[in-house]
Amino acid sequence: MADRENPTGQRAPRPLGEDEGGSSVCWAHRVCPECGRLNAAEHPVVCEACGAPFEDG
Repeated sequence: MADRENPTGQRAPRPLGEDEGGSSVCWAHRVCPECGRLNAAEHPVVCEACGAPFEDG
């Protein structure tokens, strides 16, 4: 967004209260501890990408 950039090309800070959209749900339990992939399964046992096991939480 050019209107939010300063002359150095860096983005200007977002105004307080601006809606970010999306969902507030936490998907951290779906992120692989080894490779960082977000898995599609709600409660993965192993990572879909690298096969690393998930700890029981």
